[in-house]
Amino acid sequence: MENKVQCKAAIVLGILGIIAGLFIPIIGVGLGVAGIIVNVRKKEICKLSAGVTLSVIGTVTSIASWIFSAMMIYQQMGGMMPQ
Repeated sequence: MENKVQCKAAIVLGILGIIAGLFIPIIGVGLGVAGIIVNVRKKEICKLSAGVTLSVIGTVTSIASWIFSAMMIYQQMGGMMPQ
């Protein structure tokens, strides 16, 4: 029973990582990595790869959101680097 809960936890962490990654990237990265760790530790029990897939998507979404935010800030500064 506990193992099925951990498999579902990886899926939930992946979904939350995707959602949080759009708004608060650092939390999205944390949730995505946590989902990957939970699923990899129970690999022999969690036959479905949905947890890992969603967690990876959440992590990538968070990193992409982070990069996009940095680019927007850079453009708002006029493309000038501080000296």
